[in-house]
Amino acid sequence: MADVKTNEQAKKPQLNLHFTANRMRLIEEELNNSIFRALEEISFTTVLVLVKHGLGLTTDEEAGKVMDDFFKKGGNLQDIIMQLVKALQDDGFFPKNSQTEALMAQLTQA
Repeated sequence: MADVKTNEQAKKPQLNLHFTANRMRLIEEELNNSIFRALEEISFTTVLVLVKHGLGLTTDEEAGKVMDDFFKKGGNLQDIIMQLVKALQDDGFFPKNSQTEALMAQLTQA
């Protein structure tokens, strides 16, 4: 699948995630929760919805296939969560500071 690339240096699969204000609105509507609360109470469904919208996909099934491909290429759920938070930072939705680093650490311990 074109949505999963392998980072040759780290040999880890990479998702090409991008978030916009409209995508964030759609995520919050679908989860019936703010993005901040959704990340505090992270679930597989939350990750799937974030991947779906971060890749600009339209169905959960498409996102599930991308995630399956990611796992087959050696990635894991924690890798996806880290990439989601990084993409949210890069796109301006989270600050690049120690609080976000603490959030990432908390999310990957769950």
